[in-house]
Amino acid sequence: MITIPSAKASPIKTGYLSKQGNSYKSWKRRYFILSTTELAYYKQPSDSTPLGKLDLSFSNVVMGGDRNHFGFKINTPGRTFFFQAESAQEAQEWMQAILTVSSNESLEGYLLKQGNDVLKGWNKRWFFLKKDYLSYYKSKEDSSPLGILHLYDSVVKPSTIVDKKFCFEVSTANRTYYMIAETQEEMDKWILSINNSIRRVAMASPLSPDISKLRRTNVSLLRNKSSPKIKSDLFFVNSRVLKDGYMRKMGHNRIKDWKRRWCVLQSCMFYYFKNKQDDMPAGQIKLGTCRIVVNEKIHQYCIEFVTPARNYFMYAESAEDFQSWMTVLSAASSNVKEQFQSVESMSSVRNEDLSASTMNQSGKICGYLNKKEQKNSIVEQQRYFVIKDDLLFTYKNETDITPKGILGLKDSSVRTTTESEFSFEMALSDRTIYFRAQSHEEMDDWMNAIRWGSDCKKT
Repeated sequence: MITIPSAKASPIKTGYLSKQGNSYKSWKRRYFILSTTELAYYKQPSDSTPLGKLDLSFSNVVMGGDRNHFGFKINTPGRTFFFQAESAQEAQEWMQAILTVSSNESLEGYLLKQGNDVLKGWNKRWFFLKKDYLSYYKSKEDSSPLGILHLYDSVVKPSTIVDKKFCFEVSTANRTYYMIAETQEEMDKWILSINNSIRRVAMASPLSPDISKLRRTNVSLLRNKSSPKIKSDLFFVNSRVLKDGYMRKMGHNRIKDWKRRWCVLQSCMFYYFKNKQDDMPAGQIKLGTCRIVVNEKIHQYCIEFVTPARNYFMYAESAEDFQSWMTVLSAASSNVKEQFQSVESMSSVRNEDLSASTMNQSGKICGYLNKKEQKNSIVEQQRYFVIKDDLLFTYKNETDITPKGILGLKDSSVRTTTESEFSFEMALSDRTIYFRAQSHEEMDDWMNAIRWGSDCKKT
């Protein structure tokens, strides 16, 4: 009796693909069976023994690497496998199925992490990757994390900034984190697994684009000084394009000349390219760490991006285009800062029920306010807020299970503004947020609660 392999017993997906050989690089048609842990391939569907298997535990699937437009490849720590489908739809179906399997695994272990203080020292931390979160702890035995990274719209890649072996970086909307693994294989596993989580979250979003249209950027990177240049397929832009088009950008040199650049806005990043056809951006701006303002002194349609490192100046080519850019940039910037609040000091709320209904019962004040991130912005968003102890929780509405953002109120200040009736502003260490209440009494209540939260000491 012939024993049927487990992959054939309960397959997730089956079908023919062309596969490139490892030695002679020729393409051969093979029958593939995807199971919950591996991708096996056979010469014929009737064969009982596979020609080979791919362990998908620490793999990564991406578009490209073929002779036509229907190819994809699977990166594993030991080798990269190349495949071709018969159509773009078939390639997309295989990639989605493989990504689902490879994203099921969690990953944990010790890494060295660079601190965010002035000294930039390195500390050994226990990291735990699950779904769309990467959390880190002081030790393996700890139950409360020192920090949590939400991986939506993040970018992971080998680091070219830190001159250390096996160093990689995870860039979120607010900050870039640097970690060091013990070996090349361990670093590859972390990068592959984190990137899978990023792509899985992007695909799960209702606003997620067709995976075949995700833009991939190949960039040559130096993992360390002694190693040769390698081509990395681990650097992706995983979110939908909110707006793109040409704008004029002021140079950063002494001449300060203006050059036409192709600009692309995604949910947490603004990229500019020398040409529309380029794969590699000439530069990028993180919306989570910048302010967006109008600078009419330079040009009537000038948009200024104020970042901690420098200021970027762009001007639109028409009044209509300027208004369009400002509208989407203001909305995107507000959403990013709302969704990607740092939770490094929020470990005390990790195991609590953070639903809006539960927080209402224990919070000092709750209710709806209009909110915006820029003083002169015309875009306001109505959000449901709860203040508990020294934290301000933000929800889209009062029925939400999880908050969209958490802000620490310690050392914050609040005051009224003259911009509109019942409006006030809250100044934090890194930015100012603007609110509008529905009445004078409501405004006073919120301002008093914020002052109380700023001075609050948890018991």
